[in-house]
Amino acid sequence: MKRIAVLLVSLFAAYGVSAQELTAVDGPYIMYDGNGGVRCIATAPDGSSVDRVYSGVPERLTFTVVSDNGAHRFDVTVRPGRSYMRLPSESDVEGDIMILSDPHGDFESFLSVLQGNGVVGEALEWTFGANTLVVIGDIFDRGNDVNTICWLMVKLRQEAERAGGRVAFQIGNHEDLVLKGNYRYTKDKYKEFADRVGVSLRDLYGKDSELGRFIRSANIVSRINDNIVVHAGLGGEFFRRGLSFDAVNDMVGDYLGVPNDSLAVIGGDVEFVFRTVGPLWYRGMVREDDTVKYPPVPTDVIDRMLDSLGASRVIVGHTIFDDVTEKLGGRVVTVNVDNGKNREKGLGRGLLIKEGRLYVVFDDKAPVLWDIARK
Repeated sequence: MKRIAVLLVSLFAAYGVSAQELTAVDGPYIMYDGNGGVRCIATAPDGSSVDRVYSGVPERLTFTVVSDNGAHRFDVTVRPGRSYMRLPSESDVEGDIMILSDPHGDFESFLSVLQGNGVVGEALEWTFGANTLVVIGDIFDRGNDVNTICWLMVKLRQEAERAGGRVAFQIGNHEDLVLKGNYRYTKDKYKEFADRVGVSLRDLYGKDSELGRFIRSANIVSRINDNIVVHAGLGGEFFRRGLSFDAVNDMVGDYLGVPNDSLAVIGGDVEFVFRTVGPLWYRGMVREDDTVKYPPVPTDVIDRMLDSLGASRVIVGHTIFDDVTEKLGGRVVTVNVDNGKNREKGLGRGLLIKEGRLYVVFDDKAPVLWDIARK
């Protein structure tokens, strides 16, 4: 049984790195050619790009991922060709539920809140037992550790499953943007890397890549216990169309990253889901300053939806607030904050649901019961 460490010895040998010190300061991007071959692309320790193609895909690939600043590293093992199973659109789980959103490549802030709340340990291992971690989209863009966070999610998902827990990543609008080829929020390091290796950035996350498979296994909207979880929100048009969560989530594999002009040709529910008033973009549940672009959804419509699903609230990210905030009389809770700023100021970072009660979580102090913490 081969390890990618063996494959990468030659890949990094020119840079004087031993097998025990193999690092990928960006990547690795692992792509499969459909003929039993694997292509490994990474940024070497001296900043140059490395691109190797190997015949024969090993049963397991193990590699080391290092954060952009070099301060953190962890090993990841994947099984090439093994599909990532999509989690159920509706589920009832035991234990605690930690909900965060929009890490945007800020690994230091992401790791800080995870370690501060017992989700991961010092070695970046899963320590949350039979509990659930949910990240509501937007790992991509704005930061230098997009892939670091993606690979950590892959690692934690495996470890959580072995412990009886669960890691759920849901799609945000920035995953869709990058896979569409829209890089206006993407750090130059990623675009420059793709240029050097002669592969479009979106193709590094293609359907035949390891990270591409992981991303495309994610849901867009789900019910977890009595919580509806979605990146941006659900508007009146969503309810008028009568879309089931299963139908929406089944679109991810085929339509995530499809350019807007192609969506216009496809039309129908698919175009709606991936455009402005769809669940990846709609802000009408949390904003009142642009009712033309984001028509507000009547509270009685939300109530009927919540009742029909046995849910109490909708939890969203996407729209940034100074702190964890409730809207529409508690029907909506938004957990997207400026993660770096809030970490420095000791403000709220996300939500913990424990025995049915909501708590605001921080980096370096105990969670605070929602009824006390809310504004």
